[in-house]
Amino acid sequence: LIFPRGGKYSKIAGLAGKEQRVGLMGLVPFKFPFFASKYSNAKYGGLRYKRHTLYLRHGLAETEDVEAQLTTLKEAMTLTDSKERPLAFSLKRRDKATLLLECDALQPRQHYKLQVRGSAAVTDGFGQQLDQCSMEY
Repeated sequence: LIFPRGGKYSKIAGLAGKEQRVGLMGLVPFKFPFFASKYSNAKYGGLRYKRHTLYLRHGLAETEDVEAQLTTLKEAMTLTDSKERPLAFSLKRRDKATLLLECDALQPRQHYKLQVRGSAAVTDGFGQQLDQCSMEY
């Protein structure tokens, strides 16, 4: 979007002193936005908690059977330790925008990897299919 130099956006506004450019895009893909946080980076020795909040930018598709939806999503996820051994975990829906992943086997100062495989069976609130993503901590 380009607003030209000298342009006016309102009758009571002055003229724009310079051209303004703003990039616009459509929906971001449906995947978990893993953030590098102060609790998960090497400076702090890795993991500090046995539970993690996973954010859903667009929520999950509306469904009558939320538990079946979570089971399908969980089947697309793998949590492994530093020796690539799979770990058991639970996945709960906190609200429309967040999930809670809990794993009793997680230990402080150890490294883990959460992998999410793409899945056509899991869609977000806009009908987009789940894209693959991963996070190491």
